[in-house]
Amino acid sequence: MNNIILERFQQFTLDVLQKLANAGTETVLTFDNWHNTEPEQGVYDFDHLLQYARNCKKAGIKLLLQMPEGTPLWAHDDWYLKNGIGQTNSYYHI
Repeated sequence: MNNIILERFQQFTLDVLQKLANAGTETVLTFDNWHNTEPEQGVYDFDHLLQYARNCKKAGIKLLLQMPEGTPLWAHDDWYLKNGIGQTNSYYHI
């Protein structure tokens, strides 16, 4: 049986991951915001994700990562998907 823990944007510490592994957790599914990975247009920072992947590996837990989540903070207004009445949704990028 593969016990999966879903966590959103709050990456567990190595200590917590080890406790989860001891409790039978085999996989963590996590999401990350696009603006965390690309804080400025064309400037990428994967360090936080790499460290989290290392911690999961040390704890013996598989990591499933969903990217991207949300539109980056630097995106222009015309990049947002708009509904029929002109409202934007920052979770979709065109």
